Amino acid sequence: MARERTLEATMTARIAVAVALLAALALPALAQPLPLPKVGQCPSGYASEAAYCVPMRRDAPVAIPKTGQCPSGFTQSGAYCLEMRRR
Repeated sequence: MARERTLEATMTARIAVAVALLAALALPALAQPLPLPKVGQCPSGYASEAAYCVPMRRDAPVAIPKTGQCPSGFTQSGAYCLEMRRR
């Protein structure tokens, strides 16, 4: 019985490590800048392609459409709020 519990604890720990590793690898991908529907001029670091503003570099700051005031950590760039921090 104790051996089964030890085996179960070992498997649980391995699964937890695997999940943590996958999460650590996936989170940076979630923060990548994405193309945005074009409203006026594109924000700094983005280029106009058809009806979208597309990041010019992989490390471009994240931009979001501006609705009201820009959130903390963002600054206005045209009709968008642009991330202030650098990666």
